[in-house]
Amino acid sequence: MEISDFLSIFAIALSVFSIFWSTRSKRYELDSVYRKEMISWYSDVTELLNALRDDIGHGAVPESKAKLAKLSAFIDQGRFYFPNIIKDENHGKEKPTAFRGHRDITLDLLVAYYDIARRQDADAHGEHLIDLQRFFTSRVFDRLQPRDFIRRAGKFTSIRTDEEYSLEAFLISNSKEELLRLYREGKTG
Repeated sequence: MEISDFLSIFAIALSVFSIFWSTRSKRYELDSVYRKEMISWYSDVTELLNALRDDIGHGAVPESKAKLAKLSAFIDQGRFYFPNIIKDENHGKEKPTAFRGHRDITLDLLVAYYDIARRQDADAHGEHLIDLQRFFTSRVFDRLQPRDFIRRAGKFTSIRTDEEYSLEAFLISNSKEELLRLYREGKTG
């Protein structure tokens, strides 16, 4: 083989690698946009859930009604991130497209939250609301896979995780004994 053959092979290999890298980079970029949108929706929902739970705890019914309406709208927006699951083609076939099939559990958690929050005795179910919100957070967390995303992001950015570092270790290393004491009391109290 001549040098021109090696240069041609190298140019082809470089082109293939460039296409491969560009595709991976574009996939990461699209994933980032999707994640940003979902995190924004999630953030708005959790802020509303916290405000609604606070209203319920303080007996603020008029504000709660407006917030329940907003939660209902967030549930419908969530259908774009967590579309209904089609197990049986006939289940809900008479309904509009977005409502056919079985609701994703992520949105079912919000519906359960909504149903409890509108009850007359909602203030007696604060712990249930907290549990539903935590399950909701975990479902979104499972969908977004932040650890995996950070690992992949490290290939294109300087984003890294520090999984071995705890708040306790941080407070010790920064000589914050009073904060450390309060932190430890909070964990046991």
